Amino acid sequence: MSQVSPEIAAAASRGWRLLPCAPRDKMPLLKNWPTLATHNLSTIERWSARWPGANWGVAHGRESGTFVLDIDGQNGAESLATLELAHDPLPRTLFCSTARGRHFWLRYPAHLRIGNTAGKLGPGIDTRGQDGYSLIPPSLHPNGIQYRWSDFSQTVAPAPEWLTRLLTASEPVNSRPDARSEILTEGRRNDGLMKIAGSMRRRGADRDAIEGALLETNRRRCLPPLHDSEVHTIAQSAAAYAIGGPDVLQAAVEAIEGQVCRSRTDRFRALCAALQRLRGSEAVVLPVERIAAAFSCHWTLIARLRRQAVTDGWLIPERRAIAHRQAARFRVLSETGDRGMYHENENEANEANSGYVLRSSDTSLSDTPRSSETRLSETGAGSVSFPQCPACGSFFLYRQSNRGAYECETCGLAEIDESAARRMLPLDANIFNARVQ
Repeated sequence: MSQVSPEIAAAASRGWRLLPCAPRDKMPLLKNWPTLATHNLSTIERWSARWPGANWGVAHGRESGTFVLDIDGQNGAESLATLELAHDPLPRTLFCSTARGRHFWLRYPAHLRIGNTAGKLGPGIDTRGQDGYSLIPPSLHPNGIQYRWSDFSQTVAPAPEWLTRLLTASEPVNSRPDARSEILTEGRRNDGLMKIAGSMRRRGADRDAIEGALLETNRRRCLPPLHDSEVHTIAQSAAAYAIGGPDVLQAAVEAIEGQVCRSRTDRFRALCAALQRLRGSEAVVLPVERIAAAFSCHWTLIARLRRQAVTDGWLIPERRAIAHRQAARFRVLSETGDRGMYHENENEANEANSGYVLRSSDTSLSDTPRSSETRLSETGAGSVSFPQCPACGSFFLYRQSNRGAYECETCGLAEIDESAARRMLPLDANIFNARVQ
């Protein structure tokens, strides 16, 4: 009879009901696992002999006395931080690291039913409770990363009252009920502060008022906070905008409200055209999440529409995206084929700014976009490293939700590993039309 690993034996000794799963997979090897899962060591040893190299899971719920809070990727970490800011921090409890985040183990409440949820607490947060299971160390994720306990001697803490209340609520929980409490992490701090500054300016706030509000927001919501000098730069930039009116994206949405569009594709094109008219000769930014909110759909649909528009040739990429640094910018072709020349008064158009991306002159700050010349000088005279699609060579990549992989905006290739996306290219590749001075 096969000897089970010490970690699996220790899990069984805690009274947790275990089940075998396929090697490097999450698929249970038992058809009726909710009933057959057990903490009986003899049965577990028999399963181990039958399926050597199997992964192992724990069936959660009342019998095991546990449920798991699955924090997946940066979205999950941000959602958890927002929940803890609005309520209280999670108690110190047993957790294990996974391929993309952490599993926080919590004691199953005696008189409540905690089931399985996906995103109810916020993007990137799932739960596994009654009739659910999760893998435990030393199991291997399908990508080869091993699950690891933080400290297996740590006790499983009772779930806080606010968490069980949210999980047993009949309505979905919005982990970001108020934009004023949202945590702004690296890659989102500049954009978040710029949106706040733009909103204040449209209501007539002067530079001092904007700067004071941004410094306080930076202290409370930015993780970690930006340097004060960069906050001053954001306030100064916003104070130069015209007072009044919606931002340029909202204005474009309002401009097409009365138009009859046969499909979301037609509506998306109408929005892009209206946005280009407002921006005049300036390139436009197409933030998928904001457009999805306006269209009442999921952001992935807008991402597909944007990618298809590039393929169809009426949306022309102009500035390449740098993940968490710069958004991609585009030119919208009119029906007559004109590129981004919709506005008669360019000075008026240039005053309109979505506030989606801020470019600061202080290149020493971590969130500041760097020019191609700066990046070339940093990486050496002969080569430069950019995120690049390994299939089509495009630089129009963005990080997928809930995971660290890239997706290509040009050819649609998904799950691009970052190490594969960063290549060393010769200077004559003319990336960003860069020139070394």
